[in-house]
Amino acid sequence: MKNTKLLTVTAMGVLCMCLAVAGIAQQGTGGPGGPPPPSGGIPPPPPADRVDGITQGLGLTSDQATALTAILTTTDATMKPLMEAVGDATKALRDAFKAADFTTAATLTMAKADAELAATNASIVAWAQIKASGILTTDQFAELLAGPKPGGPPQSGSNSGSGSGSSAKGRR
Repeated sequence: MKNTKLLTVTAMGVLCMCLAVAGIAQQGTGGPGGPPPPSGGIPPPPPADRVDGITQGLGLTSDQATALTAILTTTDATMKPLMEAVGDATKALRDAFKAADFTTAATLTMAKADAELAATNASIVAWAQIKASGILTTDQFAELLAGPKPGGPPQSGSNSGSGSGSSAKGRR
């Protein structure tokens, strides 16, 4: 009787894991050119190469933009290998699942979770550093944290505009 219960519990665990892995295997690779954000819905801060667009969108001063660029450059160096590890772990898990190698998939599930946890923790630390730096006003930080708005100004590169950075404050 105990063996039957143990077998049933084990089979249910494997089934749940397979269903979870199947969901992962059906996911795409996330945004253009990269893995999905770490689980938990906590995106990493934007990359440093988007500061021009952020400056325009949030109406940052040149001092704010310079200070934010410094933090985001450091964050990029931390986040890039972590996000690559998440992407690699996701791909390895997907490949093991597609090959019906469920023993390896079970092991890789933990590796993927560990990689996501490291990336999520680094994202939280980076966001906390940006907030604690005092570079941005409360409103600017909230807008940056919310991410780009659909139909809003792009946050990459410099685009046409006055570059004065003072017009965004009036559009709350």
